[in-house]
Amino acid sequence: MHQHLEPDGDGRRRAARPQRRRRGLTVKPWVKTSLAPGSQVVGEYLAKSGLQKDLDKLGFNLVGYGCTTCIGNSGPLPPEISKTINDNDLVAAAVLSGNRNFEGRVNQDVRAQLSASPPLVGRLCHRPAR
Repeated sequence: MHQHLEPDGDGRRRAARPQRRRRGLTVKPWVKTSLAPGSQVVGEYLAKSGLQKDLDKLGFNLVGYGCTTCIGNSGPLPPEISKTINDNDLVAAAVLSGNRNFEGRVNQDVRAQLSASPPLVGRLCHRPAR
């Protein structure tokens, strides 16, 4: 699963807010994360609020602004995940807040894309630490 956040400023704050309240969250090992706000202004909101530090800890590091992940610029999946997908003819899915949901757009191994609100995208990739 590949998850990407690309919301407006308000959506970004809602997506990140739980990270400030909950401790012990981690990202599931099969989730590839990226963060590409629609503008530098949103990046500034995140930095000034301290939310970017929390997102960085979860792997949602800033990779650019605007269309990045949803046009395939997030890099390859880990080799073992790509191999498992292809060896087993699996349909891997991306969950993103952007509107680039057609086969192969995010990654050549990802055949399904689902659109969700920024807070839901963030929630789908977290799990309590054990």
